[in-house]
Parts: sequence; structure tokens; C-alpha cells
Amino acid sequence: MKAYSLSEVLKVGALLAGVLAAGAAVSLLYGGDTRRAKSAADPWTDAASALELARTSGKPILYEFSAGWCEPCRMLAEEVLEDPQVAGQLEHDFVLARVLDDAPAPEPKAREAEKRALAAYFGDSLPTLVVVDQSRIARLEGYHGRDQTLAFLRGGWRSR
Repeated sequence: MKAYSLSEVLKVGALLAGVLAAGAAVSLLYGGDTRRAKSAADPWTDAASALELARTSGKPILYEFSAGWCEPCRMLAEEVLEDPQVAGQLEHDFVLARVLDDAPAPEPKAREAEKRALAAYFGDSLPTLVVVDQSRIARLEGYHGRDQTLAFLRGGWRSR
């Protein structure tokens, strides 16, 4: 496992700030998150809101990058993220931010900017889980089954 230097963490932090700014701009253009209906009980937020929520709560951010057409993404959701016990623990431990890659966009330029920003941050593997806290960034790309994903979410991310 690779240890990241402070300069690497700061570079990724700067990139994350750019992604969040792009997300905020897209949110303003679209009038909010048009990708999925959000119920009052849904703890997942958009990437643009996650940073402020993390600042006020002191929790790390868990980003889920996925797409509706992605079979491994659906498996991750069904087998792990939508399990009520797991979902409750995730909501307790993290600020949860979901970034979907298949939203219809009325503005092609805005959609292309969002795609470029997302690709620069998480790469091209779906699903990807990224945990960001004050001192580290940990990434789990692809779906490796329930056990390995739970090990990552329950603290394995701290050693990455």
C-alpha cells in the first residue's frame, strides 16, 4: 500500500476543490441535482454539498462514483450500500456524496466539463468509492464483493 506525501494529498485536495466547484456550477445550471429523486430520509448528498457538510460535522467524506447502467454499481448498491444496517453505519461515520455518471444534461458544454472533472478525480472505473479526510485520500475502484467492500468501509481505508 502506497503512503501519500503531504504534497500529493494537497494536489488531490486542490483537484477535489475544482471538482466541487464544477459540481456547484452544474447544480446551479440544473437547478439542483436532477439525477435522481432524493427523499427526505436519503442520507446521500451531491458532491457540491459534501465539503461544507464535512467541515461542519468533522466527518470524512465518502464519495460513491457510479452509473445506473453499470451492473457492478448496482451490485454494490444492492449488496452493500442499501443494506439498512450498513447504511446506518455509513451515515454515522461519513458525509455521503453520490456522483452519478449518467445524468441527462440540457447543456452539452456543462456536461462535458462535469465529465472531465470527474474523470480527472476518480479515473474511469465504476463504481469507485473514495474516502477523503483531513490527512488522506483512499480509493476502492470496482466492486470486489461485499466482504472486501465492507472491510474498506469499516476502516480499511485508513491504511491505504
